[in-house]
Amino acid sequence: MASGTGRGHVVQGVARPRWFAPLGASMGLVALVGAFVGYDGFGRPQPDASVGGAGLGVLLAAIAVVLAVATATRREIRIDGEGIDVRIGRGEPTRIRWSEPHDFFCLAVSGTVAATVEKARLQTADGRRIDVDNWRLPGSPAAGLPRLVEQYSTAASWPKIEARLDAGEEVGFGAVKVSRERILLGERSHPMDKGLALQLDQGRLRVGAGGKWEASDVCVRDVANYPCLLRAIGQVSQARPPG
Repeated sequence: MASGTGRGHVVQGVARPRWFAPLGASMGLVALVGAFVGYDGFGRPQPDASVGGAGLGVLLAAIAVVLAVATATRREIRIDGEGIDVRIGRGEPTRIRWSEPHDFFCLAVSGTVAATVEKARLQTADGRRIDVDNWRLPGSPAAGLPRLVEQYSTAASWPKIEARLDAGEEVGFGAVKVSRERILLGERSHPMDKGLALQLDQGRLRVGAGGKWEASDVCVRDVANYPCLLRAIGQVSQARPPG
C-alpha cells in the first residue's frame, strides 16, 4: 500500500526470488509425471504396487520440495520513511533505520551516466545486511524498490558526509576516497579542482576530466554510497527523500 503519512512512501508485501517461478513450474511437471505414473501403476487390471508407489512418491516429493523452498525463500518486506524491515523464511526480521549509520551498495546497475540500480544492498557495521531486488509489491514506485531505497538512504546519509567533507576530512566510499582536494580510486589520485565526472562502463568506474575519460579497476559494487559520491564531486546536486 502507498501512504502519505509521516512514514513517507510505504511499500509492504511478500516477495520471492525470480527463480522460484521457473522452479515451481518444473516441479509441477515432475508432480504431473509422478501422478500419471502412480495412476497407471495402481489402475492396471493387475495393479503394480511398485510402479504406483514410485509415482506417488515422486508426486509427494515434488510437492514437498515446492513447499519447503516457498517457505525458505519467502521475504516479508516493509519500506517506509523510518527504515526497512525484511524477514526471510521463518527467521527473525532484520531492520535498518535510515537514521543509523549504514552503507548503500549498488550490486547491479544498468546505464552509464544516469545509472539505474537494479539490485541494492544495505549494510551496517554490526553485520546486518539487506539485499533489495526489483520486486513488484503493493505500493512499489514505477522506478522500482532499489531506487526507493537509494533515495531514502542517500537523503539520510548525505548531510553527514557533507559535514565531514566541509570539516576537511577525507571520506571513504568503500574502494573510493574523497576530500575537497582530491578523489582516490584504488591507487589512482585525481585533483578535484579540474572538474570531475564519473561514468560506469560494464560495472566499473571511469573518471572524466579535461574532456578525456580514464578507466579504473574499481567496480561500482565495491563503492559504498555511490549516489553520495556523485554529490561529493558535484555531479549531482540534490539528495531528497521520495515523496
